[in-house]
Amino acid sequence: MGKVELRIIHKNGDQELNHYRVVSSDEVITIGSSPNTLVRIMDSKVDAIHASIEQRHGQWHIVDLSSQHGTWIGKNSVDETPITSKVTINFGDESLEIEPIAVNPYNLYLKNKDIKFEDAKNIVESQQVVILRGTEVLSSNLLKVL
Repeated sequence: MGKVELRIIHKNGDQELNHYRVVSSDEVITIGSSPNTLVRIMDSKVDAIHASIEQRHGQWHIVDLSSQHGTWIGKNSVDETPITSKVTINFGDESLEIEPIAVNPYNLYLKNKDIKFEDAKNIVESQQVVILRGTEVLSSNLLKVL
């Protein structure tokens, strides 16, 4: 299976609050009300560390971390489920619209430095990650250019 990027839109109703982009990673993306989470959701029904998005066996999963109010896809509470297509995950009154997108492994830049075509394969295979909030880099060295 090729590398898969996640595009995440954080919403409150129809209002977009934030955009995130995650490129294949072994890193766990934490979701919750704590300022220490990578995706912060400020809702009274969201625990400090509520859920996570992580890769398991090459596939992205949403995992509820025994939260008090649960993690919801539509009217279904989920403990863990793979993210195989565009999905909206609800946390209280807020939601994350998550869409997996195949990554073109040769369209990458290493922070402030062009990568030569022949070096791109090794960098992609190292499974480095970049997590972006809008245009702000939150983690790592690898930035996918759209």
